[in-house]
Amino acid sequence: SIIPPGAVEVKPIPLPPGSIAFAVVAEARGKDGERIGAGIAWGLPSDGGYGYVVEAHGSKNYTELLRELRGKIYEMARSRGVKLAFFRTRIETLRIPRGCYGATVAAVVFVPEVLMGTK
Repeated sequence: SIIPPGAVEVKPIPLPPGSIAFAVVAEARGKDGERIGAGIAWGLPSDGGYGYVVEAHGSKNYTELLRELRGKIYEMARSRGVKLAFFRTRIETLRIPRGCYGATVAAVVFVPEVLMGTK
C-alpha cells in the first residue's frame, strides 16, 4: 500500500461517528493455546515521495513478524529504486488461553485533513 506524499504521522484521534477513513489492516485469529500476531510497517522515502505500508499476520511471534515486515518494506522500496529515510512498526501478539478464542489487529489509519481539528 502507498502513503501519499506530504502525509504526516499523528497521534490517534477520535473520529466522529460515520466518518470514512482509509486503513491498512493486519489481523490474525486463533483459539485454544495458539500464539497469533499481526503487524504493520510503514516508511517514508528520503526523497519526500510516496511512502509504503506492509502487513504481516499469522501464527507468529514478535520477532518473526518484525523480520517479515522489515523484509517486505525494504523489498518494496528496493524494487522501486527508493531509499527509505525510516520505517516504523506496530506489532501485536497474543497467546490465547486454553478454551478461548482470540484476535490481534494492527492498523494504519489515514485520517482526512478535514478531521484533523476534530476533538
